[in-house]
Amino acid sequence: MTTLVAAQDRYGIEIVGVHGVVVASTTAALPSYRRGPRPPVVTTTNDRAYFEDGDTAVRWLAPDGSTGDATTVPGGPLSPIGFAVSPDDTRIAVAALQYRLDQQTPAVQAVRLYVQALGGDKKATDIFSSTTVAEWPIGWHADTLVIALSTAHSQYAVENPYGAYGGYRVVDPATGMNLANVCYPGTPYDPTGPAVPAGTICGDYLTASDWAGKVTRFAVPKGTGCAALSPGGDMAACRSWAVELGSILVYRPDGSLVSSAGSGNRPAWIDENHIAFSAGPSAYTRGDYSLILDIPSGSVTSIAVPGEFVGLLPGAL
Repeated sequence: MTTLVAAQDRYGIEIVGVHGVVVASTTAALPSYRRGPRPPVVTTTNDRAYFEDGDTAVRWLAPDGSTGDATTVPGGPLSPIGFAVSPDDTRIAVAALQYRLDQQTPAVQAVRLYVQALGGDKKATDIFSSTTVAEWPIGWHADTLVIALSTAHSQYAVENPYGAYGGYRVVDPATGMNLANVCYPGTPYDPTGPAVPAGTICGDYLTASDWAGKVTRFAVPKGTGCAALSPGGDMAACRSWAVELGSILVYRPDGSLVSSAGSGNRPAWIDENHIAFSAGPSAYTRGDYSLILDIPSGSVTSIAVPGEFVGLLPGAL
């Protein structure tokens, strides 16, 4: 999770257990580019959380509280950086974006996507470039990269932690070849909820897609929309549109109800038995994940330091 801290221009990075306890934390300098949407500042691997420290440094935090330097990136005031480290901590994919201001609205000037080793040979392999689109890596699935399709500017919130307004594409990290499109163009844009190993819920709130583009329809009751796919893909956390603040409804694809405990918004699966969520009434309120639902027991635990949900450990998609 990430949180704001009292010190100006800094933010907190916290690793939180399923019982709401913070097991490790640190702080870092905020990148200077803060217009939205922008790439996330944190990514996770199987044993670490990697985070931006200012414009050009990437560092890591482990569950035992240890930290270290990972690499440097070419960020700056109009150059946000998107990155994803491979689950085994050996490779990093980086999107180096360059924006310009058109009447104070950000527009894409250039995007360069490259992959390089985190240790040893630092030679970068360029796999994509553009002067028109905004996109960045958000994770690794097996030996492929998951890329968020986005935009340089928007007036509206996005319903996933990555600024992914146009779905995802899955690419070969050695060549950049496109292998699959996810939540595009078959469903409305803007996939919802955090990405998980099984895939994601798409923008129609009823369809899930895996990272090969295969879709599953959730037969939930009319007036219900699903907001997050479970890591295994066999459940979705949903909510009723009839109430502003209602139960976290967990369904299986056949429409069978698993759980209706907890009351809030913006569910994010921690594992197959736990969901973090916001207690606030708005599905678009940021930075307020404060509760964890234990599905088998129906009990709800408070998170010691409420913040923004940014990823899981282990972090492989």
